[in-house]
Amino acid sequence: MIDQPSSGRSPGEDNSASLLRTLYRGRFTIFMTMIAVIGLMIAYLSVANYKYSAELSVVSVPKQGGSLSSLPGLSLVEGLGMNLGFGDRGDFVLLTDYVESLKTAELLSRDPEIMHTIFQSEWDEETGDWKQPESAVRDLIADIRSTLGLPQREWRAPDALRLRQYIRNNIAVKTGEKPKLAVFWFTHEDPAFAAKFVTAVHAAVDSSYAESERMKMRRYVDYLRDELEKVTSVENRQAFSALLVNYEQKLMISEVSRYMLAEPMDDVIVSPRPVSPSPALMLILATMAGFMFGFMLVVMRSFFRSKSWQRIKHGPSEDD
Repeated sequence: MIDQPSSGRSPGEDNSASLLRTLYRGRFTIFMTMIAVIGLMIAYLSVANYKYSAELSVVSVPKQGGSLSSLPGLSLVEGLGMNLGFGDRGDFVLLTDYVESLKTAELLSRDPEIMHTIFQSEWDEETGDWKQPESAVRDLIADIRSTLGLPQREWRAPDALRLRQYIRNNIAVKTGEKPKLAVFWFTHEDPAFAAKFVTAVHAAVDSSYAESERMKMRRYVDYLRDELEKVTSVENRQAFSALLVNYEQKLMISEVSRYMLAEPMDDVIVSPRPVSPSPALMLILATMAGFMFGFMLVVMRSFFRSKSWQRIKHGPSEDD
């Protein structure tokens, strides 16, 4: 028996060489697939809704009236079970909570321009009222749910609850590296509206917080006045008097302060160019996707023409 000369290549090298030959033979298919995908992306970019970003940087407002922990007799008052709100969470944790609060959404929903712009597809200029937008997809989903016996989702005119969900999905509050710094970030097709809305959200957030704090301070003042008439101990009266003066000062300051939680560092910054979609990034992704689709098409076509597929399809031949 005569040994056949070895090619000196491993099976892996043969497979790689075979794959490269397949790709070379299918280079025209890959190229045309890339051109087709890039063409579809260019068509999308020509009709896409480009969005601009609006950023508003804010800093926390310094607390007025000093620290209550330094007031005389505070431990005596704490022993009476009063909750004076010490140990509150950080300002920007509060900021995030108030951004997503229903109170903030209720304040913003009072502005017709905001509501009509955000829910533009549901506002009818002719009738001056909200309407359910027509949608073939929505009708199809309703038919499917009806067939499956599932309850239908009733359309509801835009209100504070829907605006709250919109804010949750579209307003971002980014905490910066520096302490006591955050950035409100929002994108919209209209750069002027983007600037207006991010400013309005911040104003509503601070207004909601300020009203909540004033209500608490009024309750504290009323409580301390009542207790001051009851206590007889000189030390306790001094403690209550000091607390009462402190909260009355804070309440007066809050009534004239423009901001209580966070104030703007500067004007709103609107991006000069759209931030999404990015044409350069989308074209790069289209090129990569076109190459991958073309690659898979060439490999699949080569496999379906191979003897391996014929054996799978028709069974082994007599030559095998």
